[in-house]
This record gives sequence, C-alpha cells and structure tokens, in this order.
Amino acid sequence: MKIKYLLFTLGILSVFSCKKMTTDIPQIITIDKNWTFKAVGDSEWKTATVPGNVFTDLIDHKAIPDPFIKTNEEKVQWVSDSTWVYKTTFKLSEEILKKENIELLFDGLDTYAKIYINGNYQLDTDNAFRKFSIPLKDIPINNKNELKIVFYPTKKSENSSKINSKYQLPEGNRIYTRKAQFQYGWDWGPKLNTSGIWKTVRLKAWNNLQFDDIYIKQQKVSTENASFEIELTIESDSDKNVNIFASANKQTYAKNIKIKKGKHTYTMPFDIKSPKLWWTHNLGDPFLYQFDFQLIEDGVIKDKKSIKKGIRTIKLITDKDDKGATFHFELNGVPVYMKGANYIPQNSFQNKVTDTHYEKLLSDVVSSNMNMLRVWGGGIYENDIFYDLCDAKGILVWQDFMFACAMYPGDPEFLANVEQEAIDQITRLRNHSSIALWCGNNENAEGWNRWGWQDGRTEKEKAEIWKDYQEVFSNILPKTVANLNPEINYWESSPKYGRGNPKYEFEGDAHDWWVWHDATPFEHFEEKVPRFMSEFGFQSFPGTETIKYINQSTTVELKTDAIKSHQKHSRGFQLIEEYMQRDYRVPTNDEDYVYVSQLVQAKGITMGIEAHRRAKPYNMGTLFWQLNDCWPAISWSSIDYFGNWKALQYK
Repeated sequence: MKIKYLLFTLGILSVFSCKKMTTDIPQIITIDKNWTFKAVGDSEWKTATVPGNVFTDLIDHKAIPDPFIKTNEEKVQWVSDSTWVYKTTFKLSEEILKKENIELLFDGLDTYAKIYINGNYQLDTDNAFRKFSIPLKDIPINNKNELKIVFYPTKKSENSSKINSKYQLPEGNRIYTRKAQFQYGWDWGPKLNTSGIWKTVRLKAWNNLQFDDIYIKQQKVSTENASFEIELTIESDSDKNVNIFASANKQTYAKNIKIKKGKHTYTMPFDIKSPKLWWTHNLGDPFLYQFDFQLIEDGVIKDKKSIKKGIRTIKLITDKDDKGATFHFELNGVPVYMKGANYIPQNSFQNKVTDTHYEKLLSDVVSSNMNMLRVWGGGIYENDIFYDLCDAKGILVWQDFMFACAMYPGDPEFLANVEQEAIDQITRLRNHSSIALWCGNNENAEGWNRWGWQDGRTEKEKAEIWKDYQEVFSNILPKTVANLNPEINYWESSPKYGRGNPKYEFEGDAHDWWVWHDATPFEHFEEKVPRFMSEFGFQSFPGTETIKYINQSTTVELKTDAIKSHQKHSRGFQLIEEYMQRDYRVPTNDEDYVYVSQLVQAKGITMGIEAHRRAKPYNMGTLFWQLNDCWPAISWSSIDYFGNWKALQYK
C-alpha cells in the first residue's frame, strides 16, 4: 500500500510540474462600483461608497453634519429612523454567463434588508454578522443587471420582535437585532445606529467544482512533528473522483478521493516534521507556514487556496487549587502571563477604518509589550486584516461573541439566527493562530445576578429568561465551538463572578470596577488581586488636538456643550476630578487639566498592572479597559481616536 500511495503521489507531482496544466478556477468579481442611494420617498439618487453606510454617504454629500464634532450627534438621529435604498448595475460577460454556477455573495449587510435583482425580490436579511448568498442561475439574468437593496430601520423589526417576546428583557430594543450593540450608545460611544452595505459584495462564478472551505485542524504538536487532519469542504455538481494536492514547508501530500454531489467535507492527513512553532512576539517568533491547496479533476485545476497558519497549541487552564481555581493560558505547553487591553471597534463607521489604522494600532500594541487583546462583545467580529496582523505580529486574541450587557431572546427564530452567525464567524476565523479563546458574552451573567434585572419578576419568568440564556451560552455556542474549532477553549461569560461575589478574587476572570464606578481608592488594586483581570479601567481626557477637534476650535476648552456631549458616563467629569484631588493639585488651566487627567489615569492603572504582575503565578493576566476609541471622546482609552498615546500608553 505504501508503494502504491508513493507512486500515486509522484504521479500527481509530475502533473503539477507540467507547465501545460490548465485551470478552470472560480472567478470572483467585487461589486463596489456605481452604487447610488436615496431615502424612500426621495426622487434624487446620490452616489454611494460600498462598503460603507448611510451616515458616511450622507456626510460625503454634506446632507448631514459630521456627528463626531460639536453636538452634531443629536442632529443626525433621524437617519436611523429612515428607510434607505441602495442600487447598482453589474455586468456579466458571455464567459461568466456560460458558467454552470453564478452566485452573489454578501459578506455583511446592516441589517434588516430586502434584496431585489432586476426588480424581482430575492432575499431578506436580518443579521449584520452573517453571510448571505443568492444563486443567480435560478433567476432571470442577462449581460446587465440591477441589484437593489432596501434597508429598513431597526426600530420597526425590533418593536415587532418585542411584541412577540414573552417578557420585557433588559437592556432595550437592541437585544432583538444582531448587529454591533455599541451603535445604540455606550458609556464611551455615541448613538449612531448605522445601516448599509458594510462589507464586500462579490459575484462568484464557477463550473462544476470548488473548495467551499478548508480547515487546517491540528491533531498533535511536538518539537518532532505536527500532525493535522485537514478538513476540505468541497462543492460538486455530481459524484466524481478528484485529486487533492497540499503543500507546506516543502512537504507535499496528494490524495485521490471520491466525492459526492452537493457540499460535503472530506479529510486528509498532513504532517510537518520538526515544526517551527508560533509564539507571541515577547516569547519568540510568530512564525507562519503557508499551506497551498489545489483541487484537480482530470488534470484540470478546478480551485486553489492558500492559508497562512502558525503551528501552536493554546489552552485555558482552570484547575482547582487550594485558593479556588486557576485561570491561565498555556501556549505550546508553557504558562504565559497575558498582558494587554480590551479592544473596541476603531470607528463608529467601520468603512473609515483603513489597513493603515490596523497596522498602526497593532504595531503600538507590540511596541507597548502587550501580548493579548480582548475583542469585546459589544462591537464587531473584526475584519480579516485584524486577525492576519495579530497572527503576523504575535498577538493573542480573546474573542468574545457579540453579546454584551443584556439578556437576549430565546425564540426559535432568534436561536437559529445566532447559531448560523456562530457557524459563519468560527468558520471564518478558526485558521488564525492568534485566536486563543471563544467567550460567550460580556457581563450578561453578571448583569442578571447583580444589576437588579431580576427585581419584580416571578419565579417562572426568571426561570424562563435564564433558560433562554443557557440555551445560547451553555448550549448553542459551546457546541458550535467544539464542533468547528475544537482546539480552542470556550468560556461562557466574562467575568465568571462579578465584584459582588467573593469568589471573583479566587477563580475565573474578573472585572474590577470598584475603582471608578464606586470611587474606591487606587490602593484597592493592591488589596484585591484576582486570578485573571480581564477588565479594569479609569477615564481621562484625550490629547489636546482631539479636544480642539471636538470643539472645532484652535484653543483647548473643556467647559463646552461639545465636550459634555462627548463624555458618555453620567459621573465621568466628577470622578476624574474626585480622584485628581486625592493625589494632585487640580489645575485651573484647561490644557494642564487635560494633562493631569492623563497622569491620574496612568497612575491608577499602573498600580493595578504592577499589583497583578507581582502576584504571578497566582494572577496570570491583566487586560485593562480600554485600548482605543471609536470616536473623539473622554473615555477609558489609552490611545485616543486619532491614535495619540495618552500617558497610560507611554507608562
């Protein structure tokens, strides 16, 4: 059998070395040109940017003021309550029209939309975090086609869902809509509830065979050998025999498999001898292998893919001990102290975040000696480039699912929507070496147990709401992670125990907000050290350039309506001054006040970080709140909206 397999492999390799080998791989066309938009009821179509959103399109046409400056946020709220229409035409060549399969792919629509092609209704969407597709061969198309998408205000669907919901759930209508939760307003961000085509629209055409997905699934890793079971999901128009060719690190595998009609997953083994392991940048080289795959039928390459992946093991260790239970990560079998911050979206308008922004911010993370970021659950599953750069730069990612500070519905439609969202996102991200943990939500369990959400409810009502919580976070999400990305651990909720529970200090991860919310002195950080601190923070003003931008002024002024509107915490100004009075002279000059506020922030968070680090190995991680801003603001960030380092980032 070994000789037969070797001869087969050599035969395949000889085919690959032949320069005359033909290809018939899928063709992909990005549909990002000639888009226009208007409000329903308007007659004039205006040019639109795709990917983008209706706010930035309106700003480009000077139809609304920039909500990031002065008090303009309140002047643009009507945009979210309107229905918007986007349309374009896309051309199909005769070559494309002759393909056996043509599919329109939507990577992200925000959020409730109806899609029409050539005037004919095709599809409804209801989740900004899911992918949607339309097979075009099943409908009338020609060389020139119109694509129209109608986006409806979230309120309409949310109110409908609320009527159908058994109970009044915390926290407002946002819980019914699967989109970025921070767009509804947060204590560091504006209320700018966007709609539009926020990710790429693509057209994909192929004949009879394609890769749908490839998962490089690690089996065992040692210094001598890394073994994989590569899962290849292949879509075919009929039963047939195909050849799979895979290579990495000058090692090649070839396999002949019989595939079935439809979309099915097949496996093939792959080994890399004496692998070079992936490490965080502070421990070694975040080395990435390039895996190349080809799908061949009768000597014709039908599809090919390349995936960069580092070889590593990452485990969350939560062993019982005499204090409670550990909470630490082991990278390649080595316990690693996690140093970093919580990350939020870099802009309320995601289309404004460029590759340069990602490169700059993540380079700042590395130069500041951070080795982990927590992608917070009220934002977005980040763009591919974010994870690509974390892979390349050696930054681990604690990845929340996008649920934050609320209880969510449990009706069958909502649960099915959530499950497909998880499938889409885990499948997209699971080959990234930077992914260290999948976490179900941010503070949902803490809110239910400690924020008064149970007050005034019957026992039956409380039991049913908690049952719905468990269905999502103790059933659907962990099972989906275990099925699709078994090499990564799942953690139900961050924190495990809130600060009202004495166990918070002895097991699980902790969010410590006695400092700030309860105005507790900074010395508290030295007295109460948990096993892993996944949130703690203190506000400061941004840089003076940012203050001037908010006010649209050449001078630094803090007592303006504009500055007030960019402080989203009800006691924010009061708490900054209260802590400042304890340790500093309070400046009377506004520019000095900005500077000292940053010194206060740096002092407090540094005390926390140093206390956590001194407690190693009892404490094995410290992630402060928060790294960055989504708009110009007074917030807990260490780097302001324009990328300026505050004193904390330097410290």
